[in-house]
Amino acid sequence: MVMQMNGAVHTMPIASLDVPAHGTVTLSPGTNLLKLTALTRRLVSGESVLITLLFEHAGPVDVTFPVKDARSDDHTRSDHDGQH
Repeated sequence: MVMQMNGAVHTMPIASLDVPAHGTVTLSPGTNLLKLTALTRRLVSGESVLITLLFEHAGPVDVTFPVKDARSDDHTRSDHDGQH
């Protein structure tokens, strides 16, 4: 979750994110985002990374996300064809 306090942007972790059945959720700067931790290598802007998301009812779903420079103005989202 992204919150603004005193003019500064702060991210707050959430335990889960609801995705409607057969629906989508957009992850983008300024709204919900996905933070990767404990990476084993540096990610390079322009490449893609495969991430397995775990859904309560659908189980694991592999999603490919583009790696973007955090300073980039391009905040388009990644679509995937997985069903939830």
